[in-house]
Order: sequence, then structure tokens, then C-alpha cells
Amino acid sequence: MDDFADRLGAATPTPGGGAAAARVGLYACSLIRMVTGISLKKLSEGNSPNSAPGVLQLEKAQEAAIRLSQRFSALESEDMAAFNAYLDTLRLPRSTEEEKAYRRKARREAAWRATEAPLNTFRAAVETMKTCQDLFGVSKTTPLKAESDLGAAVELAHAASRVARLNIRANLLELSEENRKVATEEWRGLAGEMEHLYAALSESLSVAP
Repeated sequence: MDDFADRLGAATPTPGGGAAAARVGLYACSLIRMVTGISLKKLSEGNSPNSAPGVLQLEKAQEAAIRLSQRFSALESEDMAAFNAYLDTLRLPRSTEEEKAYRRKARREAAWRATEAPLNTFRAAVETMKTCQDLFGVSKTTPLKAESDLGAAVELAHAASRVARLNIRANLLELSEENRKVATEEWRGLAGEMEHLYAALSESLSVAP
């Protein structure tokens, strides 16, 4: 059994929110894989030719979901490794000015690594949302199966991005001025792109209460 929930609930620094965001992104991709897999299977059972409308788009989305799944899995581990590396810098000696200077430098470098992980998770979440958007486009010409699960993938990808944002923001004050500027600009750009995608897809997902 997957013990991630137990590890997440343990009184230890990692895994934390960043790893959880990557895991949620992975689940979003798993749902995309399910939707595309079932849809392709139904088309095949219906004796639809490989050139049937939407088949190539479904296969492309499935391949994208597989690649993104691999990225999210790697990012889950990277987020934990990055934060543990940052914690290691807090334990460095600081008795002399030289030690203090080295510790500051090491801490900022580790903080940047700990910021890059959620930035990459954010990027992957945006790409996942774009894949969902592509699939909703396919649904206009090709019936999708388990379409509500595609909606779930949209919500999970959005949630992953929101958690990634929290982690990025939490690290900003630890960064050098240059890296803080880079992270802030990309964070804002990704946030704008994500919210635009989410707003558009939310209209497709809206149902009467």
C-alpha cells in the first residue's frame, strides 16, 4: 500500500505541502490517462478506424499525461530533497564571521533550490491544465468517456498550482534579490496563465446545483 498519507501526517518536516502538491498533480495526470484510455478503448470496440476524429488527439493527450506523471513523481522527491538540504544549512556552524558568511550563502542557494521545486510543480500543473483543455476540445467532435473524471483532473491540477504558489511565496524572503525577482515574475506569469485556463474550463464544468 502507498504510505504517502502516513508519511505526510508524521511529525517530520518532509514530506510537506510541496510534495503533496506534486502528488496531487500526479493524480490529475492519472485521471487524464484513465479518461483517454477508456475513450480510446471504446472507439476501438466500436470498430472506429485509427483515423477517426479525435483518436490522434486522444493519443497525444495520453502521452502528455504519461510524461507529466513522470515529472510530478520526480518533483515529489525533489521537493523533499530540496527542503532537507535547506534544513541542513540551518545546522551549519556560525561561530566566526567566515562561518556566518558561508552559512548565509549556503542557505540562500538551498532556498533557491527549495523554490525551484514548487516552480517546476507549478509549470507542470499549467501543462496539465493545457492537456485538459485539449481534451475538452476533442470532446466537441469525439465523445469522451468518464468526462466527470476529466473535470476532477482540472480541479486537482488547479489545487496543485495553488499549493505550489504558497510554497514559492513562503521562500521569497530567503532568496537573493536577483532570484527573488526571477521567482516572483515567473510565479505571477504562471498564476495568470493558470487562472485564465481554469476560468475557461470551469465554464465547461459548470453544472446546475
